[in-house]
Amino acid sequence: MMQRTLWMVLTALCFVCAGCTGTTDEDRMHTAIELAPVHLDSDQVTLTMQQVSCGVDRDLWEAPEKGSGRSIARLNKAGRDLGFTDDVSIDDHSYTMPYTQIRGDFLLVYAGMVDVKDGPERGLKTAQVRIRAKIPNDCFMGGLPVMGIQKGQFKEDAPVAIVFTPGDDEWHLERMTH
Repeated sequence: MMQRTLWMVLTALCFVCAGCTGTTDEDRMHTAIELAPVHLDSDQVTLTMQQVSCGVDRDLWEAPEKGSGRSIARLNKAGRDLGFTDDVSIDDHSYTMPYTQIRGDFLLVYAGMVDVKDGPERGLKTAQVRIRAKIPNDCFMGGLPVMGIQKGQFKEDAPVAIVFTPGDDEWHLERMTH
């Protein structure tokens, strides 16, 4: 009797697994995001205080100076050469973490999907995802989280909106939207 029940369970499992394709839309999206460098244009990224200190040690920016309400770490040439385009802001009352802007072509790291919807045009999909921009420096192993925009403002916890052209075997990243 026990052996018969075991065979029934195994048979049911086989039928369930037979319907699995192995590749999901999320897998295809993940691959498209990490496939090739993506142009980012004044996108904001967050840093940890440890990364800020490492950047000071590597002469990417100056040691933070206290300003009116927040501290600023002035960007140096070495930081600009990596694609940073703005001073690092620290202790800004609008953000819980230090942040700065980057511009250029960066490899991205997929960090999770929040939502996928049809549109904005027919045949396209817009995904809300969490991504990290790879910066070629050992201060930023794993990449820096890219902020999404919510109600017209960059937000640390907002996902980034990316438009894809879905295909049968792969998706193509069309553009990031704000």
